[in-house]
Amino acid sequence: MRQTVAAIDFGTSKIVCVIAQKRAGAAYHVLGSGTVPYAGYSDGRWNDIKKLEDATYAAIREAELSAKRKVRQIYVGVPGDFTRAVCGRAKVDVMSKDRRVSKQDVLKLMRRAEQPLRTQHYKILHRRPVYFTLDTRERMVNPIGARTSTLAGNISCILADSLFLRQTHALMEYLGLEIAAHVSTMVGMLTSMIPREEKDVGCVLVDAGFATSTVSLVQGDGIVYQETIPYGACEIVTDLMGGLNINYEEADAIKRRYAFGLDNEGQMQLMSFVDRTDRVKKYSVESVSEVIEARVEEVIDQIMEVIERSGYRLAARSMVYLAGGGLATMRGIRQFASALLNRNVQVITPQAPGVNNPVYASVLGLIDYACYPDALQQSTGLFSFLQR
Repeated sequence: MRQTVAAIDFGTSKIVCVIAQKRAGAAYHVLGSGTVPYAGYSDGRWNDIKKLEDATYAAIREAELSAKRKVRQIYVGVPGDFTRAVCGRAKVDVMSKDRRVSKQDVLKLMRRAEQPLRTQHYKILHRRPVYFTLDTRERMVNPIGARTSTLAGNISCILADSLFLRQTHALMEYLGLEIAAHVSTMVGMLTSMIPREEKDVGCVLVDAGFATSTVSLVQGDGIVYQETIPYGACEIVTDLMGGLNINYEEADAIKRRYAFGLDNEGQMQLMSFVDRTDRVKKYSVESVSEVIEARVEEVIDQIMEVIERSGYRLAARSMVYLAGGGLATMRGIRQFASALLNRNVQVITPQAPGVNNPVYASVLGLIDYACYPDALQQSTGLFSFLQR
């Protein structure tokens, strides 16, 4: 019988649960999904923890009914707001007689790199090599079998907030579910949704949500720098409400329908939609454009500042990958953001039927991670024993 896998992602405004069935090869079939709005979190804490249980149950139950499957074990995504990325360097002596690097040497190096990071407030969730170096200073991804007297490496460690881990563990236990693993949503996406060659060159992954956006700089298989900024779709909707004197529902509808790059001189002078009272509302495209584009430019500016603060120098061809429901779902955002960043921007859109939307990128990254942990981590086989 084919294995069924479930994953849940806690976004800043919605909880998304997906149930999928593992297939042969690097593929899976989505059986069902559930999406439930909730109060979310800010500053690393839940905004309404009392209602978290009901919203989580509702998302899982909706997915179960859709999939016609009962969930007993689940992968829990850890959002960027609750994780840190620390990139450190360590070195070990290769003690074998022939001076060839073994798996034990690599494991010893990884443990040495993570040792200073262990604290009561954070747990090491993932450890991933950016690259290794030998006596010759040659950089490589898989050093096993190479001859050298010393092995050094740059290791990316993803740390998760211990309180988030305890709270979600207690939550799932209360709902009668076993947690298969906690997985960084950023690691899930970069592992399965960014091409190998782009990670080797170095790239940027942005998960822009409703209230916050997490920016990760990726090199090889690791995140070398990560920062979450308090900017997302919320600012766009809020500005529309104030600028056009409209309510949240109307502002959100306008944001969803807006398309960057419209020719205001003769193509589409008005935006119109029918509200829940069946009244037709019309707004000037010029007024809407002025509000939305100014705010999106501010969000892009903040992303650029994070890249500068990281201290990492990206290659001229390094790409920016955009996921999440905050910006990635807006029509024309790829071209608009590319012009501002002066880089090629790609929107991560999962190809799974029924969930082929950037909103599902993070939760489907967890599904990929759960279904094919070894194949996705790296073709060299390193992660078959480094995987946490």
